[in-house]
This record gives sequence, C-alpha cells and structure tokens, in this order.
Amino acid sequence: MSTWVESIQYQQVMQACRTNNRDVLNRIIEERLAKVDGSERAFWLSIRAGQRAHDAVFPALLDIAFADLEEARRSAEDLSASAMAISAAFRIAVHGEIAHRAVEALMPLRRVYGRAPIPFFWQDMGQLNMKRGRWRKAVQAFDRAIAVYEHLDEYERRLHECRPPHFHAWRAISLAQLGCIDQAQQDIERALALSAELPPQNINHLALAHARAEVALAGGLPKEARTALQQGLMNHSLHKRPRPTPAEQAETEFLAARISLSEGNVVGFDHFSEKAVSICRQHRLQMTEAKIRAAQSSVHAS
Repeated sequence: MSTWVESIQYQQVMQACRTNNRDVLNRIIEERLAKVDGSERAFWLSIRAGQRAHDAVFPALLDIAFADLEEARRSAEDLSASAMAISAAFRIAVHGEIAHRAVEALMPLRRVYGRAPIPFFWQDMGQLNMKRGRWRKAVQAFDRAIAVYEHLDEYERRLHECRPPHFHAWRAISLAQLGCIDQAQQDIERALALSAELPPQNINHLALAHARAEVALAGGLPKEARTALQQGLMNHSLHKRPRPTPAEQAETEFLAARISLSEGNVVGFDHFSEKAVSICRQHRLQMTEAKIRAAQSSVHAS
C-alpha cells in the first residue's frame, strides 16, 4: 500500500480534498479505478466511498458508499487494504449515525488492529461517544487517539491523514461537558499550537471553533462563545474547506441555540434548535436529533 500512498495520483487527490476541488478529485479516482484491480482497486474504492459519503445530500446515497466498501473488501488481496475498507465503513457509519453498520465494522476492526488500532479508530470512537453524550468515554477515546498517533512513523501519519489538533479540539469539547474547564482550555491551547504548524487548508476550522465556543460557554461566557463560532465559520469558508457534513451543520445550529439560551434568549434557542432538528431529520441523524430533543424538552419543562 505504501506505493499507492506515495503515488502522484494519491497526493493530487489529497490536495484536491484540502482545496475542495471535487472535479479533479473524482476524475483521478475514476481514472485509477479503470486501470487497476486487486488490493489497489480496494484502496481506491475505499477513498471513493469516503468522498461519496461526505458529498451525500440524501441518506440513500450512503448506500452507494457502502457498496463501494463491500467491493473493496472482496477485491482486497492483503490485510492492509481490507483493514482500510473496514475502517472507512466504520467511519462512515459513525458520521452517518448508522448504528448497526458501526457495530458490524467494529468487531472485524478490533480483530485486525488488536487493542491499539490506528488513531482514526479512536477518533471515530470518541465522536460516537460524543453523539451519545458519553463524555467520559469520549475523553478516554481521544486520549488513545493522541497516544497512538505519537507512535506512528511518518508514512503511517501520511497514510491516515492524521490531524492531532482535531483530537485535542474534540477532547476539549468533551472535557468542557464534564466541567473540566482548565483541562479543556489546555487542550484548546495545544490544538491551536499544533494547527500553527499546518497549512490553513489542512485545518478543520469548524472543529476548533466548536471547541473554543464550547469551553467559553461552559465557563459562562456566551459572548465569547458566539464570537468563536462566527470566527470559525468565516475561517472555514475563507480557506475553502469542504463544506461541513450534515452532522457538523446540525451541531453548529445546536451550539448557536445553546449560546442563545445562555444569553436568556429562549426564542433564539427554539429557532436554532429547530433548524438543527430539521437537518437531522433530512439526513436521519437519530443520535443527534435525540440529544437536541432532550434539550428542548428540558428547556420547556423548566
């Protein structure tokens, strides 16, 4: 697999992802798929599945991505290519909140990687726990993601496109939910320091903005939280990052709702939380919708 990761085509695909150039990205992937078979085909199918899942406007389109991954697993002639396909299936299931597919991928992943898989496994486990409101387990998963990353060599870091700043950002959000403000702030500072070492287009500005806003909100600073969120949205657009996933869009609206509520604006909370629910329904994000509905019920019961 190292040959494919080092290839010009793969580097072009990664650059197209960072600059959100979907035409170039799709053209390169389709050209490779027309020429290769076996494990290399599995490699490119896994990449295409990830892009299709991110581009999916309707939930049914995720089925196409999973069909790519099924073909990838059949085509794979070695463990690395098979593991990549299973990892992609788990990631798509987590972000699409398709619980049964996440469970289907989880056991084979653990068999392949043992108890210390690639960082993205722990990242996805952390995000799954965040969606479920299991903040302590989320912190533990991001602890593992950071620890595993530190032991990867340069090739493995390029292969998995690891972004350590984001591990710290998501852990900061989870810590803030547990009331660990000082620890969360330390993670924010670490995330910002690591981000300074990356090109702006390689940074998930929205994740950093959510983290800064969540920590400010947990610290009773709604004005600072709103500023951080608005700044992040502006940076996301300025650096031409891929558009936010449906889950990121819903979480952004829900965060805006909670900021409004912290300012005593219940009407604003209702407005933004209903926008978040609408996104969840359109994309069948059941975990996120359940979390938002619980918050709405709590607000209007008090």
